Amino acid sequence: MSRYKILALDESGKPSYNHSSKLFILSGVVFPEDSKTKINRLFKKLKKKHFQDEEITLHGREILRRKGPFAMLRDSQKEIGFWSDFVNIINNRGIDLIFVITNKANAKKKGWQSKTILKKSYLKMLEIFVEGLGPRTKGRIVNESEPSQDICLGH
Repeated sequence: MSRYKILALDESGKPSYNHSSKLFILSGVVFPEDSKTKINRLFKKLKKKHFQDEEITLHGREILRRKGPFAMLRDSQKEIGFWSDFVNIINNRGIDLIFVITNKANAKKKGWQSKTILKKSYLKMLEIFVEGLGPRTKGRIVNESEPSQDICLGH
């Protein structure tokens, strides 16, 4: 029987040169499909404990700005507690993190178009993911991209 690993993707910044972000970051979290329920339960518990809402979405940009529901992280003790619990979850041997970071100024110097940044980022991410699969392991991809970016995944 084949095992599956999931690659969950999300972006930070935009590949467009018209966007204010200096970097385009494609992030991936890889984990065995059979641990999905356990990981989900751990994150719901973390969100309930720190934000009293197990359905809140943990967006890095919002967390780092400490705005809205994340304003409580302005208290250093609460922030340390949150990050300690967060790291304890992702520090699991079954969870791998992959980051593909493109400096848009350097990409522009190379003559890359926005779509080149996007394509190269996704291709590198998929290459790393496939290299990490075992001989009897298959992969599934969950993507949080805009529909226009799904072309990079063959949709």
